Amino acid sequence: MEKILDFGCGNGDFINQLASRGKNVIGVDIDINQALKNYPLLKFFSLVEQSIPFDSSLFDAVYARDVLEHVDDPVQVVREINRVLKSGGLFHVSVPYHLSEKILLKIRPEYFSEIGHKRIFASGQMEKLLEENGFRMVDRKRRKSFLNLVLIILFLMKKSIANQRGDMDNSLLYKALIVINQFFDWEITFQTKAKYFPIWPLCWAIEWLFNFILPKTIIIKAEKVSNN
Repeated sequence: MEKILDFGCGNGDFINQLASRGKNVIGVDIDINQALKNYPLLKFFSLVEQSIPFDSSLFDAVYARDVLEHVDDPVQVVREINRVLKSGGLFHVSVPYHLSEKILLKIRPEYFSEIGHKRIFASGQMEKLLEENGFRMVDRKRRKSFLNLVLIILFLMKKSIANQRGDMDNSLLYKALIVINQFFDWEITFQTKAKYFPIWPLCWAIEWLFNFILPKTIIIKAEKVSNN
């Protein structure tokens, strides 16, 4: 069975999704208390100064979902991920789309400090970082454009993001927008009850179009081709 690492696992939700599908998955983060509380039967380990506490060439795949924009040294993190991946292993990484970030910052200048973002990856910068540190590009996708609309609405209403992990407040408005968002993201749709509603194909088509215009997230799949 392939071994998977979730770098920056947060509250553990993504690991729980993978584990429920029978995957052998481990999570690492600076603070794993909430993840351990949410999923005490799953495996979580603490990061120390962005160093991954595992032997080299151990994992078949590593995920870093909306993490690298938060870290102090993304080069060190990418090199560490390269180290723990097996040769030919896959790195699934997502970062915010640079134009979306600039728009959200324009609307709400406090945006970065509220969610702990430390940088914007310019167009092609993430790909260059990977290629310079032992990876080759496999796939690149633009996703979550509807989430931009959710954030714009909240920011125009002077709503703030609640904490450094990027979790929003628990307002009824935000919860309603997140439920609606399930219909616009097929990766979420098929993991929720939204798949039972006939409206999602139309919503997905709208999302597909808007992803070309202004996605929220760039998702990259890269393969380890050399040790760094």
